[in-house]
Amino acid sequence: MSEISQKPLHSPVDYTPSASGPHHPYGYDEIDLFELLFRLWDKKGLILMVTLVTTLIAGTYAFTAKEQWTVKAYVSPPRMAQFEDYLALRRAFARVSGINADAQAIANHLFGRFTEMVSSPNEKLAYLSETTYVKQQTESMEPQA
Repeated sequence: MSEISQKPLHSPVDYTPSASGPHHPYGYDEIDLFELLFRLWDKKGLILMVTLVTTLIAGTYAFTAKEQWTVKAYVSPPRMAQFEDYLALRRAFARVSGINADAQAIANHLFGRFTEMVSSPNEKLAYLSETTYVKQQTESMEPQA
């Protein structure tokens, strides 16, 4: 150990210990920052070694871990305010044609139709075939593949 780490921390001149523990006459404890810095400097090798080992472990994990991607999507029925213009047109059409224009029935019908389209394999394929990613991945492939 070095000479600095073996000597005790020096205390303020008018320091007097009390029964309740150490107390500074001004109501706060002082820390000698230079002495703290010297003690840290003495242990710089240990600090550097711990930092490097931790960095190597984290880097090894980051570059060797298998990527895992998870996506969850929740589809909920639309609120009335989201298609107010459509409902206004539908009500006008209902007055002329005599068809029921109940807003909740329309919303349920539209949501049902949407979920049918989302679950359809043909719709999924049609959507995915138009994305940039699929186009890039399949541009060198033959059409039948």
